[in-house]
Amino acid sequence: MTKLDLTQILQDLVNKHGVGVLQERGPLIGRLLDGQHKQEAWLMETAHEAGVVDLLRKHPGESNRRKAVRQLRQIHGLAQQAALQVVQALTAALGHAQTQPGLTGVWLRRTMAFAALLGLSAVGVLAAAFAWEQTERYQINTLADIKRDLPRLQQALQEINDNAETRQKQLQAEIAETKRQLHAMLPAMVAIKGGCFQMGSPANEANRDHDELQHEVCVQPFKLGKYEVTQAQWQAVMGSNPSYFKNCGGKCPVEQVSFNDAQVYIAKLNQLTGQNYRLPTEAEWEYACRGGKQQTRCGSDDAGAVAWYSNNSGGTTHSVGKKQANDFGLYDMSGNVWEWTCSGYADAYNGSEKTCTNDAADSRVLRGGAWNIGDRAARSAARYAHFPDSRSLNYGFRLVQD
Repeated sequence: MTKLDLTQILQDLVNKHGVGVLQERGPLIGRLLDGQHKQEAWLMETAHEAGVVDLLRKHPGESNRRKAVRQLRQIHGLAQQAALQVVQALTAALGHAQTQPGLTGVWLRRTMAFAALLGLSAVGVLAAAFAWEQTERYQINTLADIKRDLPRLQQALQEINDNAETRQKQLQAEIAETKRQLHAMLPAMVAIKGGCFQMGSPANEANRDHDELQHEVCVQPFKLGKYEVTQAQWQAVMGSNPSYFKNCGGKCPVEQVSFNDAQVYIAKLNQLTGQNYRLPTEAEWEYACRGGKQQTRCGSDDAGAVAWYSNNSGGTTHSVGKKQANDFGLYDMSGNVWEWTCSGYADAYNGSEKTCTNDAADSRVLRGGAWNIGDRAARSAARYAHFPDSRSLNYGFRLVQD
């Protein structure tokens, strides 16, 4: 076998079948064996095993030709002359494919012919090209061949279109479901302007407690949940519902959650949404509750107007947003469920009301009263505290968004 023999054989194959025949191990070896070129088939099998064909196709430079020769010699034990002959023949065949007019465009020209027969647009040409790739590889040389196989090509194209349409519908459904789930998770928020106010209760307020010392506090702007976190929102994030009053429905506040439970929920919500939610400080909570006024309850001096409490609740929680909102547009800040804050409790205010405590042992302040407690607890200044792992069927919360 001379160098001319192998080079000419490979170039003839490229002329007939296109450059792809060199890149596909099975078809190349099969065509060489069909032509009784057993030795050449063995050499090309060796070249494919050594990765030489792919190397020369991607990087045909002199350094890679030398590398290809070394690989054939070191890995597969070819003699120098044989290895050199294989590399030169492959290089010549690959170069021949790139310089011969129409050789690299054979597949595209045939695809264009299919597209023309099918009456396709420029976009349709690409679909037809993909359809051609999905059919088995066989020789088509004449218009008669194209017409003969047109039904199968049309069927292949239709299957691709059907699959694309099905996948598009699936993606649209997945996007819609993701949006629905995200909407179910996200609480409605109200922007609260910062400012200063008198926190606590005046000395003459009925039913005031000793730990409600009135003093001035200033807060920065923040966003607070328009409603208490609902059972549906908890379910969407956590995949479960700890509430005692499940029959109340998804729009009722989630309850039987501890401070620690709320922290787990918030961490997961932040991860899922990319937002930064937290519990309010005690000062933020009371500032938002008062809505810029010094009313006894959050939005009114009349407990029945703004709160579900023991006199009107019927022994259960209620859907959020059914009572009158306060002047900031916030609902149920008085009554329904106690709301956890992130502040540690201090009997005499000492500044802890303005911060979140990180001490796991600190009792956390709850605010707002609840469905099973009298209107005294629904007052704007009323305070309650419990350990962070404590749960009750009247403990809930609402969120701040930074």
